[in-house]
Amino acid sequence: MLGSSSDPRRYYAKFVLIPTMGTALFLCLVFAANYSMLGNLHYAADPETVLDILQPAHPALRNRPGAILIHGGGWITGTKSEMFFLCAPLLDNDFVVANVEYPLAATAPLPALTMM
Repeated sequence: MLGSSSDPRRYYAKFVLIPTMGTALFLCLVFAANYSMLGNLHYAADPETVLDILQPAHPALRNRPGAILIHGGGWITGTKSEMFFLCAPLLDNDFVVANVEYPLAATAPLPALTMM
């Protein structure tokens, strides 16, 4: 049975707070965690320049395709955690995923964003 103590899979749960007209909607995304993850790897000097590398837990029998996920938000909003729901379908299709975080304009105004 899914989620029982005999189920060998781990599960990832993410709670998302979505502001909606004065109220808040909590959305819980849960999916099987049959993957391995190297989290918050720095790719530049700024402390906010980190990425997660996720890959299926089973051994690769060939080179895997890759996908790079970069959140939107026009340099003023967003985080890599908002892209996590897209990772599960890619991992299920044997992709390696790089989920990227970058500094927002409030903490890294121009020209800092162009010098990374």
